[in-house]
Amino acid sequence: MAEPKVPPPGALICGLMGTEDAPWDEAVGALSEKWGGVAMEGPVYPFTHSDYYKAEMGDDLVKRFLLFSNLLPQDRLPQTKLFSNSVEERFMRKDGRRKVNIDPGLLTLHNLVLATAKGYAHRIYLGDGIYGEVTLLYQKNGFAPLPWTYPDYRMPEVMEFMSLVREWLNSRLREGR
Repeated sequence: MAEPKVPPPGALICGLMGTEDAPWDEAVGALSEKWGGVAMEGPVYPFTHSDYYKAEMGDDLVKRFLLFSNLLPQDRLPQTKLFSNSVEERFMRKDGRRKVNIDPGLLTLHNLVLATAKGYAHRIYLGDGIYGEVTLLYQKNGFAPLPWTYPDYRMPEVMEFMSLVREWLNSRLREGR
């Protein structure tokens, strides 16, 4: 019988999406206060993969990825989504539409798990109304998407960023930090 043990922490990444005039600095500042400074910035690209956010957030959306410097215990992922939701609410328009969308995820040496408040067949309930979705698997020296992986997470530049984050995490874990 295997004995339960606490897994090593993971790297906290966030996908942030909004229009060019979104309150980027303020949102990143609020996240950094909670999770440590930004350790690495990923690609910024036009979000043209879906019209899902268009009615709420407008046209010409861009998305960017950030890695935060504090490692995250794996069982804390639900709290990151609850906090990111509170940051989104802080910057909402008066009509209740979001200016910025913040999607946290936990990258481990094995996978990338995104936090979401939406349940579905391929998502596991983590607690506090939050589900986890394995979005990318690390295998054979690289990340691989799954059938449900969002189109932008399949982009080579996004998977390359996740590989850089994995290298950063591996280095931090080896150093014992």
